[in-house]
Amino acid sequence: MRSLTIALVAGLCGAAAVSLVAPSSPTFARNAAESLPADSIALQGTHDASPLTLRQVEGRLAWSDRASDRVYSQGVVHLSPIMNALMEQPELVAEREALKNELAAAEKTYQEELAGLRERGERLNQESPAFRGAYEQYMTATDRYRAWQEEAVQRSGKLDASHLERVYRQLLDAIDRVAAREQIDLVHRFVPRDEPFGAENPQQAMNAIRLRPLLRIPSGLDLTEQVMAELGLRPR
Repeated sequence: MRSLTIALVAGLCGAAAVSLVAPSSPTFARNAAESLPADSIALQGTHDASPLTLRQVEGRLAWSDRASDRVYSQGVVHLSPIMNALMEQPELVAEREALKNELAAAEKTYQEELAGLRERGERLNQESPAFRGAYEQYMTATDRYRAWQEEAVQRSGKLDASHLERVYRQLLDAIDRVAAREQIDLVHRFVPRDEPFGAENPQQAMNAIRLRPLLRIPSGLDLTEQVMAELGLRPR
C-alpha cells in the first residue's frame, strides 16, 4: 500500500491532516498525475460523518460556501510601541502644549485671585460685616476655581482621547497597506510574551497577563516592524 498525505495548516480553524490511500501501481500514479490540477478534493468522512469537499475560493482553501469555513492567513502587531511613537508627532505635541500653556495661565490667574482674597480676609476683623462679605467672595471664587479644574481635566482628557483615536486610525491604515501587500487576511493585536509587565501590584500583573492572549506564535507572524516602517517610524 502507498499513501499520499496532504497537510493543511488552517489558521484559526486549526490544523488537519488528510491521508489518501490508493493501490501501489503505475496506473494509479499515472491517473493521479493526469487528474491534477483538480477543481476540488473530496474527502470521505469517518463513521457517520459526511464527506468533505475542499475547494479553492478567492485564493483560499474552503470546505463550504460560508466565509467562516475558509483558511485565512494571519499576522500580529504590537500596538503600544507604534501608538506611543505616533503620539509624539509634532502636530499632536503642539496641540497638547498649547492646551497645557492655556490651562497653566488660567491656573495662575485663579491662584492669584484666591491669594489676594485670603490676604484681604486676614487683615479684617472676623466679627465685622466686611469680613463676612470677604469670606463669601472667597468661597464664591473657590467654587469657580473648582468648576474650572473639572473643566480643565475634561478638556485634557478629551484632547488625549482624540489623539489616541487619530493615531489608532493612522495605525489601521498602515496595517491595511501592509496586509494588502503581504496578502494577509487577519491581523491580531498582541503583546509579546517576553515584554516586561512593569507591574507594581498583583492586579496590574493580572491585567498584563490578560493583555497577552497569544501565548505562542510561529516566527514570521509579527508584522510590527513592517507596520512601523510603513509609518516612517524607527523599528524597536
